[in-house]
Amino acid sequence: MAKNITIKEVAALAGVSIGTISNYINGTHTVAADTRARIDRAIEDTRFVPNRAVRTLRGKRTHTLGLPG
Repeated sequence: MAKNITIKEVAALAGVSIGTISNYINGTHTVAADTRARIDRAIEDTRFVPNRAVRTLRGKRTHTLGLPG
C-alpha cells in the first residue's frame, strides 16, 4: 500500500510554505505564476490528492446534511 503524501511534503518539494500550498489548492489568495508551476510539478510528481477527511477534522465542519429518517 502506497504512503499518503502530506501537504507538508509537497510544500518542501516545491520550496514553499504549507500556507502557500493551501492558498493555491483552495484558491483563497493569488499565487505567483512561477510558484504555481513549482507547486503543480510537486503535486504531479508526488501524485498528491487532498484528504477531505483530514480537512473536515481540521476545519470542524463536515459539509454533511442530516435528514430525519
